Amino acid sequence: MKSILFLLLFVPTIASAQFEGVWYSSFTVMGQPMEMKTVISVSPTVSTTLYDSKAPESGLECDSTSIEESSIYFAWKQGGLSYRGKLNSENVIEGTMRQSGLTWEANFHRTKPDPLVVTRTQEPKPPFNYSTEEIKVQNGEITLAGTLTIPKDFNAETPIVILASGSGPQNRDCEIVGHKPFWVIADHLSEHGIATLRFDDRGTGASSGSFYQTSLFEFGSDVETLARFIRKDKRFKKNPLGLAGHSEGGMHTLIAATNYSKIDFIIQLAAVGTSGREVLIEQQYLIPLAGGETEELARWNQNIFTGICDVLELDPSIFKDSLQKFLGKAYDEAPASFDKSQINRAQFIMSNAVMFGTEWGRQFVAFETSVHLKKLKIPLLAINGKADIQVPAASNSAGFKSYEKGKVHLIEGLNHLFQNCNTCSVLEYSELEETISTEVLQIMTDWILDQR
Repeated sequence: MKSILFLLLFVPTIASAQFEGVWYSSFTVMGQPMEMKTVISVSPTVSTTLYDSKAPESGLECDSTSIEESSIYFAWKQGGLSYRGKLNSENVIEGTMRQSGLTWEANFHRTKPDPLVVTRTQEPKPPFNYSTEEIKVQNGEITLAGTLTIPKDFNAETPIVILASGSGPQNRDCEIVGHKPFWVIADHLSEHGIATLRFDDRGTGASSGSFYQTSLFEFGSDVETLARFIRKDKRFKKNPLGLAGHSEGGMHTLIAATNYSKIDFIIQLAAVGTSGREVLIEQQYLIPLAGGETEELARWNQNIFTGICDVLELDPSIFKDSLQKFLGKAYDEAPASFDKSQINRAQFIMSNAVMFGTEWGRQFVAFETSVHLKKLKIPLLAINGKADIQVPAASNSAGFKSYEKGKVHLIEGLNHLFQNCNTCSVLEYSELEETISTEVLQIMTDWILDQR
């Protein structure tokens, strides 16, 4: 979460005076532990400053605040954030914070609480039966940084796998909502005699560049660059070399494998087997529905993304204006179940236009998995969780089943991250202790070792 500065402008009262001073809060959002410090002053005017411990020097201004007796409310409309709390008899502000559709408990204390620790039992712990090397590779002006794991019994038959993460800026561990699935995968594979290379996406970790200015095919070129790096290393010239991509990372690995002939095998983990357009439209109905939204709102959301895909097919010289007009009309026609207090019209247009009004957006929607599969002749393993609502298993696994050298596994009860899930909504990812199913880890391991 960004550091936040709230200036609360209202007349000081006896009610507001009881909030004066320093307050601390620790909470978890989407699996990520957060710490905040709040300073409330009541003279000469009432003001509140809320700091994120990770960036204590900056903040953002709150639009509205009210205090009534022992209750406090403030809202930052641009960021879609609001807080409502009540001061209890133990001098603790108990309340709820909301931002961008998420809701979480946030209680403020006079003393700093102990830091929150999120338990992830699968997170690797030493001793390790493999060595690690930090690497840096140039792809033009971009520096890609990563970690190479090498089993202690490494030889010319040891397979090597490059891991490519999905949508959004990810570090080499593919860290998401408190989980580190790529570290878990790398650890498991290396403990079973398989070398791995995982890397920071552009603009994350130790890699340079701008993530949000990178196209889909440029992400693919990063994977290709790392594969060429491995092949240039005298230690790895003859080793079986494979690529494993999760979600959008599957697209990146397909791009790399069709451009570089020295790839020996490829793994698609919850990856797109149809097209970018089809998976986007399908998921944008299933995700809100799984999150408890109405059928009406889920269909409205799906229609929005169908329209976005249609607009992206227009001439590049006019599609940006057309996209903004379409999004504005969609917002105006939103069903009653859509809470417009959480995001205004301008924010709605901006959030979607920024994401898809890019070369990445156009390439993602236009991507056809079958086009790349037709160019490949290497063994392929595809694994999909049947409870995945981001890349639905039935439609996307079908795309890989048609591949002559493909092996497809559909596993019951697994979500997009390959966790055994209950509600299987996106918000549940952080609540589950499991990082990745051991069944998936074993399927990967056994199949890779068969490629020697």
